[in-house]
Amino acid sequence: MEVAFSLSEVPMQWVLAFVENKQRAGFQALILQTMEYIGCYHGQKC
Repeated sequence: MEVAFSLSEVPMQWVLAFVENKQRAGFQALILQTMEYIGCYHGQKC
């Protein structure tokens, strides 16, 4: 199979997508931790 994309473009797109996904996942984890902390603090669940 031939490589139909330029090596100068695609890796940067991959890196940006990877970083964006990492930031999004980190943000969701932070929200979940905060929600769990608030829920635990208010005695709803632990």
